Amino acid sequence: MSTIVEKQAAVQHVEAYKTEGGTKVKHAGDIKLLDEAGNIRRVPIASTDPNDPLNFSKWRKLGILVCCCFFSIFSLVLVGGLGPILPVFIELYAPQGYSIQSIVNLTTYPSLVMACGELQ
Repeated sequence: MSTIVEKQAAVQHVEAYKTEGGTKVKHAGDIKLLDEAGNIRRVPIASTDPNDPLNFSKWRKLGILVCCCFFSIFSLVLVGGLGPILPVFIELYAPQGYSIQSIVNLTTYPSLVMACGELQ
C-alpha cells in the first residue's frame, strides 16, 4: 500500500499537458487520472441517475446481456431457417396469385429488420 506522499509524487509525475516550445500538446490517452487523494479514478464514472447502466445491479446487467444474446441467436436461426422452407412458401402462395418476388420478400424483410436491430 502506497503512502499519500508517494501518491502525490505520482500526481506530480502525471501531467494533463506537456509544454513544448510554448504550445500545449495532449497525450494520446495514456494518462492515469488521479483524484485529489492520489487514487486512480475509474472512467466512466457512474452518475447519480438511477437509469444509468453503471448503477444497475449485477442481475439486471446479466438479464440485459441474456436478452441481447437470446435475440441475436434466434434472429440468426430465423434468418438461416427461412431459406430451406422457401419452396413451401412458394407452393402455398403461388397458386393464390402471388408473385415469386413477393413470396421471397416474406423472408427478406424480416431478415433485414433483424439485421438492423442487431446493429443497435
